[in-house]
Amino acid sequence: TAPPAGWGEAISFVSEWQHPLLADRTEWQKWNGVAYLDLPHLDMSQLRRYVELGHKIDLRQGRGSLQIWADFKQMQRTAMHVVAKLDEVNLRLSPKLPPLA
Repeated sequence: TAPPAGWGEAISFVSEWQHPLLADRTEWQKWNGVAYLDLPHLDMSQLRRYVELGHKIDLRQGRGSLQIWADFKQMQRTAMHVVAKLDEVNLRLSPKLPPLA
């Protein structure tokens, strides 16, 4: 999928889901699965308009790549692994802390 202009390169998203044996497949809240997202070239200033990293985390700038693997049990995230390779980062982990630049 091609992202909007200025975001970077094509985005890859892959997921695999399972539901309990003999259960109603429409009850997706009971599904388990894994999801993978690959953003090979990303401008974080564009992404931050759509994704909240945490209510105290403020990522204003950064360019690079991002990969996310997440495990789900009954549609609740149980684990997540993130690989971020970013340059030109402007990040504040808390309003009380100075930015990491």
